[in-house]
Amino acid sequence: MFLCLYTCIYHLQGGLIEKSSVTHNAKATCIDWQPTGRVLAIGWGDGMVSCWLVDGKNRPVSTCSNSSQHNSPITVLKWNPFGKRLITGDAVSIIRPLLLFDP
Repeated sequence: MFLCLYTCIYHLQGGLIEKSSVTHNAKATCIDWQPTGRVLAIGWGDGMVSCWLVDGKNRPVSTCSNSSQHNSPITVLKWNPFGKRLITGDAVSIIRPLLLFDP
């Protein structure tokens, strides 16, 4: 069975960002905006993490994703203060650095 969930993106002030939906085959379990507010990291129930460049004018653009670092739902995402490194954690307490990011 194939499941595709539709996730809308809201900015930090709470308003819906136009043209900002993303789809995935598992539900979103956590999110964290990069400190610049341009990139949203999404943790998924299947252990995947994806990052999306969101500008409100165009559909979000995937900037990175992982598919093998976690095998259980993502429970925590945290950008460093400079927005260049993302730490991910899952339901079985595995914590990993995901990437160096340069938007």
